[in-house]
Amino acid sequence: MLDAATAADLQHHTAEINGLSMHYVSAGHGEPIVFVHGFPTSWYTWRHQLAEFAATNRVIAPDMRGWGETSKPQGAPNYGVRVIVEDLRVLIDQLGFERVTMVGDDWGGLISWAFALHYPERLQRLVIVSSPHPACFDRELKHSPAQQEASQYLLQLRAIGIEEQLAADECAALRRAILDLPFYAPADREVYLENWQRPGALRAGCDWYRAAWLGPAAPDGTPAHGNYVPDVFDQRVLVPTLMVKAQGCPYFLDGTVDGLDEWVPDLRIEMVPTLSHWIAEEQPDVLNGHIRAFLDG
Repeated sequence: MLDAATAADLQHHTAEINGLSMHYVSAGHGEPIVFVHGFPTSWYTWRHQLAEFAATNRVIAPDMRGWGETSKPQGAPNYGVRVIVEDLRVLIDQLGFERVTMVGDDWGGLISWAFALHYPERLQRLVIVSSPHPACFDRELKHSPAQQEASQYLLQLRAIGIEEQLAADECAALRRAILDLPFYAPADREVYLENWQRPGALRAGCDWYRAAWLGPAAPDGTPAHGNYVPDVFDQRVLVPTLMVKAQGCPYFLDGTVDGLDEWVPDLRIEMVPTLSHWIAEEQPDVLNGHIRAFLDG
């Protein structure tokens, strides 16, 4: 939950981005940091980081397409990785930034990796929270039985009609998986539940998965696929990068970090024991400390 002072400092904006009405929040002054959220959250997942870094930087956190107060176009083709990368590029252009530090978690981390591969010249630094590099994820989904088992949810979230199951009984499945964790305050739970119940939000969120078609080998014979940037031949990320890996993350196992330095020459890795995937909210001070040390280094 945001404290009163931080909430008062946040500015809410709407930008016209690639046919969307994109909502984002901003605060502070200085070198820009763009925070990119994933499934099934919103800008709010970064509330603790916004409060910390607004003191020294210009911070920006959008509701990504399909989430929060941003538009929710219908159909999986509207949620392809390259489409979403372009949303961020246009937003950064409109804000007048030549280069930014980008921080991404969950799907926001995958999109941030993809942004770094398409537009390395637009990044000062890259911070990834747990999310795997496309080459590492592809390898693990094809060769690691543990990661294959951990990624079965990807097949479920691609299924037709899954959004209705997620919405059932006031989003009971999502509440059990996420909001029952002990670090969410009642006010936090209200924010997320309100966002999940916005018309079209859960369908849009699942369309991110349908568009990318990531996952282990499926019962219907569909092969494993973890390379979400197949249009980029050279997948080396030539941007200074910090990976903060939540070791309690049940979705991206620690093996997804193995060999990462082969793809990211300028790399720092911090492994953090956690209860969950949601380190930005579970251990905000730890994450903030690692990001701060990276920025200052």
